[in-house]
Amino acid sequence: MAAARNKEFKLFGPCDECEVPQSPSVVTLSCHLSPEISAVAMEIRWFKGTDSVCLYKNRQVTEVRGYEGRVSLFTEELQRGNVSLQIRDCRESDTGHYLCQVTNGDTTEECTVIVRASWDILYFRVYQSNREWTEEERKKMKESVLLTDLTGKAKQLEEKTNIITERDRQLMEREKQVEEKDRLLTEKTATLQMKEKILEEKDKLLTETQDELRQTTKKFEENQKEMNERLESVNKQLKDKDSQLENQIKLLREKETLLEITVKQLEEKERLLSERNTQLMERDKQVEEKDRLLEERNKQLQERTDPDSAAPARRRNSKEIDPPDLSGETPESAAPLRRKNSLQDFPPDMSGESSSSASPESVPIAELRLVLLGRTGCGKRAAGNTILGREERSQAGASTVRQQSESRQGEVAGRQVTVVDTPDWFCPGLSLEELRQDVGHCVHLSAPGPHAFLLVIPVKQSTGEERGMLEKMEEIFGERCWRNTMILFTVTDEVQEKNIEEFIQSGNQEVQRLVEKCGNRFHCLSIKERDRISDQSNGDKDHEGKRRKEGDRRETN
Repeated sequence: MAAARNKEFKLFGPCDECEVPQSPSVVTLSCHLSPEISAVAMEIRWFKGTDSVCLYKNRQVTEVRGYEGRVSLFTEELQRGNVSLQIRDCRESDTGHYLCQVTNGDTTEECTVIVRASWDILYFRVYQSNREWTEEERKKMKESVLLTDLTGKAKQLEEKTNIITERDRQLMEREKQVEEKDRLLTEKTATLQMKEKILEEKDKLLTETQDELRQTTKKFEENQKEMNERLESVNKQLKDKDSQLENQIKLLREKETLLEITVKQLEEKERLLSERNTQLMERDKQVEEKDRLLEERNKQLQERTDPDSAAPARRRNSKEIDPPDLSGETPESAAPLRRKNSLQDFPPDMSGESSSSASPESVPIAELRLVLLGRTGCGKRAAGNTILGREERSQAGASTVRQQSESRQGEVAGRQVTVVDTPDWFCPGLSLEELRQDVGHCVHLSAPGPHAFLLVIPVKQSTGEERGMLEKMEEIFGERCWRNTMILFTVTDEVQEKNIEEFIQSGNQEVQRLVEKCGNRFHCLSIKERDRISDQSNGDKDHEGKRRKEGDRRETN
């Protein structure tokens, strides 16, 4: 039953009408088995009318005269049931009805296909037809198939006859070659006998030569041994000299390294010496200024103690007795300020004091030096503009990160104010050498030393960077730096300014630790408003390092 099912199939032609271009001139008469079973073992016959065109039988394809070289089957696709016929160099005489017959045992299926040409023979149409073939036509088809089969067999017989004839010819040639080889073999046998005699003589000579070679080899080995011993001795000497040379090179490199270190130390000492000379000159100027102020105070004290000349002098100098205290402090607050400015691990001039700071009277500070610290984008530049009362527009390159500190000066509330804007010292990618160089540069810009550090922190969502700022501050300046440090919170609107207390209390613990480290000194600064510059002198008191009490944290400009 299963074998019967395998023999059951249908034959289908092209589904739709199609046009085939003439270039290249190929027309395919599509025909497939359904289901797609293998047609390799089947017999396939193609007819044009009643004339056979192509016959596939016993896995051999026979092309009828007139179609030789122009028709073919898709033999590689017979396994998938493709029994289509392809006609190359299609002509107008090739148009007409074509019949495809496929036989598998006792089952035969057929399909009729029509090929039509356009009026200008530019393309062909191929489609399936329902034509019924008469019995007479089918008889002619059988005769044509038999004739084609006989023609194919005749060709095969002719080919086999030609093959047999060719093989007979080749056999005769081989016999002649064997005879010739027998003759040559006889000649070569005689030649071989002669060569054997010659070979025996040469063997004798070879034996003598080998004896001489052994003696020569023995002498050569002795000479080679002697040369190896000499070479080993020379190599040992070369290794010793190489080792000595390497030691000398190593010593030379160490000396070069020491020389480079010494040169760098000398350059650093020269730089420090130059900075010290500059600082000493500035200190001398401050000493002269303080001596002058001290002389004026002494004169004022003399006038107060002299009853005869004190009255007119007081009238004349009523405005000169107490010069305006630009720091906003009393004499009692000046001393604590100086004590706070003696920062741990700072260069000698980072405290902002002169050598005559132990004067019996407090001298008003005529210049205020502030250092702004903070991360990139925290608003240091805008804070400095606000402190100096400036309005600077950010330029196209303003977003570029600065590589070193820079200072700006201005007069605020009757005193000279210097603001040193530092780069991001808290950046993880900043090397220790770069940090040291910029700290030295900052010291030079704020010579003889800053009065206060302003740690700028924007009022925004905490990013966890505050812990790194606390540790970095103590790493650079030591724990005593918090005595002269105040936190400057930058805000951009009034809502943030009003909620600064809530931001500190409910914010990150690291922010609270920073505020506590600074002795609860902080200030809220709007970096978008410029109408608070008139009250900047009150903020200057905080910049000089005056502590705030716990209940007076909030302060406005």
